Amino acid sequence: MRHIPFFQLLDSALSEVVPEFSAECRGNWSTNRRRVYQSPNQLGSGSGPFADVVDARWSGTLEASADFSAIAFLATANEIHWTKAPLISTVLPFHVSLTAYADYTPTGATFSANIGDAHLPGVRVVAREHLEESCTLGPRLLTGGRVTCLAETREAAFLAILLPRVILKVGRNRLWRIRTESATQLPSTLRQLLTRRRAGTIRAEAATQPAD
Repeated sequence: MRHIPFFQLLDSALSEVVPEFSAECRGNWSTNRRRVYQSPNQLGSGSGPFADVVDARWSGTLEASADFSAIAFLATANEIHWTKAPLISTVLPFHVSLTAYADYTPTGATFSANIGDAHLPGVRVVAREHLEESCTLGPRLLTGGRVTCLAETREAAFLAILLPRVILKVGRNRLWRIRTESATQLPSTLRQLLTRRRAGTIRAEAATQPAD
């Protein structure tokens, strides 16, 4: 798992404030082809040239017995992108996709993922002939309050931490935060992520530094 010190700090801090619960992951892969314009300048023209694209998509859900939400992370060698899921429910949609040109030239694909309508940027990864073989999925059963890798390629990892509704307070525009009584127990380095902002990016040099 990339940037382990940062995720270890999250695990350690939240283990003291998150009530024990679990969620089950269910879903499957599907593949389809579509035709796209070769250049953005062609948008709306209806004229070629065109290119054939292959989408390999894992579609599923995370399901628990009580309402929960999530923070999603996309970790690469250089940075961690993170965002809070706006949905709070007993069931959160979860998707992973790999998109590549049908001729696989160059041999690469765009890897992207989302959970509970929390969308992260797509990143370029090395692709295999069967796109889904480029991605390793995580466990079927997830433990709340623990960072779990849900999907990983050689170049990037999609991770999430599930948080129960009981410790969340929802504000404007569905932006939630950890309740004050729980937030006071957290290290100062994590409070902004868990109590204020909706999304952000952490550079690798900051993420790989162990906590004081």
